[in-house]
Amino acid sequence: MLEDVPSGRGFGRKDLHWFYEFRALGRHLTEQQMLELRTKLPWADVTSDRLVLDQWSDLTEHPVFPSAREIVSRYFDAGLHFRQNGSRTLWLRIPAALAGRIAPFADGFGVTSTTVDDSVVVELHRQEEDGEGTYLYYDPRPWLEELLPLHGDLATGDVRAPAIAWRAANESLSFTTAAERLPMPDGLDEDDLNPQLHALIRLLEEVP
Repeated sequence: MLEDVPSGRGFGRKDLHWFYEFRALGRHLTEQQMLELRTKLPWADVTSDRLVLDQWSDLTEHPVFPSAREIVSRYFDAGLHFRQNGSRTLWLRIPAALAGRIAPFADGFGVTSTTVDDSVVVELHRQEEDGEGTYLYYDPRPWLEELLPLHGDLATGDVRAPAIAWRAANESLSFTTAAERLPMPDGLDEDDLNPQLHALIRLLEEVP
């Protein structure tokens, strides 16, 4: 846990803080699914509706099996990843019928969508190449709870979340011309945003 990390750890070393949390919404994992996850991730805390991995490890020993997106698509409805250099990702799994609504924003910078069977996994991402140890002692454990209502919003066709993620990733890029900027959906004025969209903006746009 963050409060147990020695004060000098993380600077000048390869150790990184890896935090993942995955949630099943309105349902429970089966006993077989929990067994599979505990076998693949013996260091994670697995319950009937959640998986949490909060660990420090060597950069070369990534503690999650090959694709976190695979974890969401196979077992969960939402997930969050945080790394101490500022990299963070929110995954939301929604019905595949909504893939077309997401597609205009899924350019691979801040938004990616992957169709798996009857679902589409939407990935909202921020990468800070020069983040280094900026977020070394940030506690990401409360973040996902604030963001979970976005799953319901997106599942009903509200695309403001991917629009915000696209905007955060692209509008500051020097090679994004006016002609390339996407039309934004209504309801992005600050007074129109709900608490979960404000939380997403903090996740993707704010720095300490």
